[in-house]
Amino acid sequence: MIGVIADESKLKMLDNELANPPFDTLNMGLYTNTLTPAHGTVIGDLTEPTHGGYGQQTVAGWGSATLTGDFHALAVATNVVFSNTTGSDSALIKGWFYRDTTANKLVAAATFDTPFVIPAGGSVTLTPKFRKTGE
Repeated sequence: MIGVIADESKLKMLDNELANPPFDTLNMGLYTNTLTPAHGTVIGDLTEPTHGGYGQQTVAGWGSATLTGDFHALAVATNVVFSNTTGSDSALIKGWFYRDTTANKLVAAATFDTPFVIPAGGSVTLTPKFRKTGE
């Protein structure tokens, strides 16, 4: 028999998870290869940008989990900024990922709805989020 996780428990579970590995040892990165992340995707499957100024960014500052309108627990971290310090545009950025820096394991990844290029001398700001369902 499968039950439903109560909303207050979803919030507590997400807050607890964010205070421990892999979420307290998390980096966010970008990838440029054509990839549809799946359950078996590993960190080595991702091709990161090579332009100057790019580097994985530490994810920190998780806020307390809140309940969304569709009954998911959602937490938001401090924005991260990816820069391009070269004199040319970056490769096409196709997706993002979270990596546990201690275990060097992929935590999550997704493709952007619309791939983009970071212009020469420019940057892009992203807001890390994590959601927990309980259905």
